[in-house]
Amino acid sequence: MAASMKAILALEDGTFWQGTAFGARATACGEVCFNTSMTGYQEILTDPSYKAQIVTMTYPHIGNYGVNAVDVESWQPHVSGFVVRELSPIVSNWRADSTLADYLGRHGIPGIAGVDTRALTKRLRVRGALNGLISTEGLAVEEALARARAWPGLAGVDYVKEVSHRQAFDWDPEDRQSARFRLAFGPHESPRRRRRTPRFRRRISPSSPMISASSTTSCAACGSTASAPMSSPPGPPPRRSCADNRPASSCPTGPGTRPPCPTRSKPSAT
Repeated sequence: MAASMKAILALEDGTFWQGTAFGARATACGEVCFNTSMTGYQEILTDPSYKAQIVTMTYPHIGNYGVNAVDVESWQPHVSGFVVRELSPIVSNWRADSTLADYLGRHGIPGIAGVDTRALTKRLRVRGALNGLISTEGLAVEEALARARAWPGLAGVDYVKEVSHRQAFDWDPEDRQSARFRLAFGPHESPRRRRRTPRFRRRISPSSPMISASSTTSCAACGSTASAPMSSPPGPPPRRSCADNRPASSCPTGPGTRPPCPTRSKPSAT
């Protein structure tokens, strides 16, 4: 993407920022939030908990050490968009495989640089997370704001189905680490890497309300088992339209329903 391309970030409250586009030429809706980490932007991008969110980095200089194939938390990036104050024009790290801009471009994720992330973060701190839209396709301000306000948000959508593996698989199928126990860990990659120690075998299972033999933790020493249904995916989930960012009606999974929050009873006066 040419460096002269413009981008816009619009919030549902009528606030907007214009800046320089990087990553993919695309438009996406999402919940705008922020992250205060000084490093680890690749782990943030691939964290399944950021599904359908537009993440703002508060640290001003992002992208200086590039992106590699190892420092990921799941099978692909899950953010809807990425907001930075300054995108580093130089990548300096021996482990880097590509630039941050190229990485986002390959995965169809739009980014915007040159945003006053301090002002944006202060607004989010006061108002809370806001629905928004990010576009690198030259949208007019009025259209961007209208689409940000029209996005229905995250309520009532089951994103676990979209970031979850479709089938169970063994993390170390060649069994090189002398397995004696079986543990399942969920959608993040780094805990699995930390568990690459002798006597452990890792089996990753799909998210499911049903407990099956493939989603249990078993101890070879005592034979006891414990349920451990897990999530995070190898096949691409259904794509979302930018207009509403919800699963299409033809999606086999369909929109999910979040359980209501339990009501906490107040203690009686004494």
